[in-house]
Amino acid sequence: NYKKWTFSTNSEAIHHLQHNHIIIWNKGVCVAGYDIDNVLIVAQSYTVDEGLTAKDIENIILDDHLLGGNEPVVNIWFTSDRQIIFPNALYNETLSKEALSKIYFVDANEHIATASIVTPESQMLYVVPKELKEKLEKLFPTANTDNLINANPHRNPTADIMVTILPNMATISAYNAGQLLHYTTFECASK
Repeated sequence: NYKKWTFSTNSEAIHHLQHNHIIIWNKGVCVAGYDIDNVLIVAQSYTVDEGLTAKDIENIILDDHLLGGNEPVVNIWFTSDRQIIFPNALYNETLSKEALSKIYFVDANEHIATASIVTPESQMLYVVPKELKEKLEKLFPTANTDNLINANPHRNPTADIMVTILPNMATISAYNAGQLLHYTTFECASK
């Protein structure tokens, strides 16, 4: 069972729909419809009380009128409350996944995904349920799959990420207009 919210710029917006994006988080999904100019014109959000499952996605897709037409889903954006950012200079796939697993519990039915961040050059690791990821990729095989951090190429220019590297530890702090958005500490090897 889920709750549903709808946003629309106007009652005729659905007639101008060109493509969709799907945003997935721990307890919800948003289907966002865009016009030919890539402007958001309609969105429907669904939330669940427990963790979002593949079965929830099936039910939501059957219920969502934005996905009922011929307009393609071009992007699937994941976000997770279990994520960590590594600067490329410190990133090692195996060691980074181990670090994430030491900070957060990662179930055997979950997948640690990686998203490349252009500015600053870094890698974000995040946790998604395997079954959910596989279901979405099966339903929308041509859609680009990425982390929500890469959804907006026009980021706020006052946003900052601070990296502190010590001999055997590093911290990453993310700020937006001076407000801390994310902070994590992890062990690392210095060269």
